[in-house]
Amino acid sequence: MSIEAKNLSVTINDKVILEGINATIPNGKITSVIGPNGAGKSTLLKAVAGINSNYGGQVIIDGIDLKKIKRKELARKLAVLPQGMQAPPDVTVEQLVDYGRFPYRSWFKKSNQIEDEEAVEWAMSETNVPHLRHRQVMSLSGGERQRAWIAMALAQKPEILILDEPTTYLDIAHQLEVMEIVKRLNDNWGITVVMVLHELNQAVKYSDYLVVVKNKGIYTAGAPDKVMNETFLKEVFGVRAEVFSNERGEQILTPVEVLR
Repeated sequence: MSIEAKNLSVTINDKVILEGINATIPNGKITSVIGPNGAGKSTLLKAVAGINSNYGGQVIIDGIDLKKIKRKELARKLAVLPQGMQAPPDVTVEQLVDYGRFPYRSWFKKSNQIEDEEAVEWAMSETNVPHLRHRQVMSLSGGERQRAWIAMALAQKPEILILDEPTTYLDIAHQLEVMEIVKRLNDNWGITVVMVLHELNQAVKYSDYLVVVKNKGIYTAGAPDKVMNETFLKEVFGVRAEVFSNERGEQILTPVEVLR
């Protein structure tokens, strides 16, 4: 399922955040949105996810204008995990994940209980949280909690998963665990993933496609090995950095000095 932004512009409190954005998110791939702080990365994600519909231009999902898709219909296609999600103090992991089945329920029609249970079990299994099912979400470590939230999003059985800084505030082990889950979901289930990342080495390692946001627009977009170089790091982040390949052939970025 593809996502396309056409001449997208967002203004918040009379301040232009994004202007004239044209971008296509590849179907079935992992795309990371990167760029300096305040560039509008999260604003772009909220627009394409339907969280903020107060924008100019168009967002097209699977050939349909986003604003014409009903909320529950959209939630069956696309799951969003924003920053800073909070669960009520007494909610368990299993209950939280079950909330992800909301798009399939209504006051007028009984949901398929077996289908719901299977989706919840699948989502917990894919995020390595079955052993935490009876734990209260608020009692979990940061990494465990983030996996539980991702499981809730997965319970929607989406074709597109949108994550806003999924590794922020996590230690390096939990960051890698989350990124490996994301990679596995894409590899095994073909879920299109769009996420904002600050850690550039993770963006390079785990992404098929990068969208670079700067100065209210798209600076560049493409495969990591085409985008990431010394000139890019200088012009976008204002740092001098060395780019080299490790023994696995993966690109590694090492910042050397600030140039501004």
